Amino acid sequence: MTSSRSMRRLPAGCRSTGGRMAIAMERCRHRFISLFNRHGYRLFWSSGLQLLETSWDLLPRTIRESLLVLTSPMGEPCCLRSDITLAAVNYLANHYSPQERPLRMCYADRLYRNPAPGGDLEKFQIGAELLGWEGEGADVEILSLLLEGLDSLGLIDGKLVLSDVTLVDNAMEKLDEELKSDLLKALQEGSYRTYFKLLSGCRSKENRLLEALPELKGGPEVLDEARKLTGAESLRSLDNISEILGRMGKSDRIAFDLGSIRELDYYSGPVFDVYSPESGKSLGGGGRYDSLLGSYGLSGQAIGFGLDLEELARHSIYRNPEPIVAIKGGGTPPDLVLSRCSAFHDAGLTTEITWSHDGNSGMARAKAKGYSWWYDPENDTVTDISREGGNTASLEVWFRNREEKGSC
Repeated sequence: MTSSRSMRRLPAGCRSTGGRMAIAMERCRHRFISLFNRHGYRLFWSSGLQLLETSWDLLPRTIRESLLVLTSPMGEPCCLRSDITLAAVNYLANHYSPQERPLRMCYADRLYRNPAPGGDLEKFQIGAELLGWEGEGADVEILSLLLEGLDSLGLIDGKLVLSDVTLVDNAMEKLDEELKSDLLKALQEGSYRTYFKLLSGCRSKENRLLEALPELKGGPEVLDEARKLTGAESLRSLDNISEILGRMGKSDRIAFDLGSIRELDYYSGPVFDVYSPESGKSLGGGGRYDSLLGSYGLSGQAIGFGLDLEELARHSIYRNPEPIVAIKGGGTPPDLVLSRCSAFHDAGLTTEITWSHDGNSGMARAKAKGYSWWYDPENDTVTDISREGGNTASLEVWFRNREEKGSC
């Protein structure tokens, strides 16, 4: 017989999210998606299964190595959804004519990947994609919206750290494939000792940029340093982004790390990571992937990003949910209790009713849940239960005091 303890288990690497974190994640999702919706980005829900035959060759090596593979009930080799960008491009190719492009999409969904030991099999990702555009401006559009989205969540010091994979690709053009692969892996892992050891065997004038890459970090002056080692044309995209975001007053929100790269066979231009200054931890990132469109026979350019929704919520203004008013419902007509809830809701507050007739136990449970106030409809009073000896006031006085303090 299965024990109650084993019945509570989840598969290793999986977990459910609820309570305060789930509330914070949902509020971040709603705020972020609403912002992108207003700019023409339509919500996209991708299939939970992806065919291996259509995705294997197009996915970056690091993702291929972490796929969760299975066979569908119809006998088709598949993997659990590991990358939403690929699904978005597939959707564009199958549902939109050239005259209907570009396509703007945003999403919030789960990704499934085989993790490192002790890691999670599934993560919540939120992001946006701009597919099939021509000319200039779209990359700055999505980057500025990303910064605006971070601001709306309280991450007003969030940073974008930019690089360009074409810069590295051009610098490594004359290297043999094995050495190139090893150098890229060392850069991606931050193993600079290994990187310089590999590079020491192929020094030449053409490798000056490669030797300098790990140290090309900082503000716009980094681009000037790189320009001395390479042509201005190879930095044109980063120069353009830096100039326009600077005119928008966002110079302090971007930095450069030209040694920070992503998969060269997947990305095809500027790439970026998003950092929280509070923790210094990456929240996610993205970049240009024009070549992925070409793999589907599509012309044009593409850029997108994906952020870890849980990490985003953990650093947002929603990480500490707003105070909740617990309402004593037992012994009071339900219609009266529910009508009183509306008064709190109109003031932007959240309520939870306890239908127990024992007011003391109801209040104790509300305290244990970390709620802030206890409302008694019978006496029309509100008690501060967030601390010992909290004040009690009539509902009218309590609302008046809150208005005078300007608090929520």
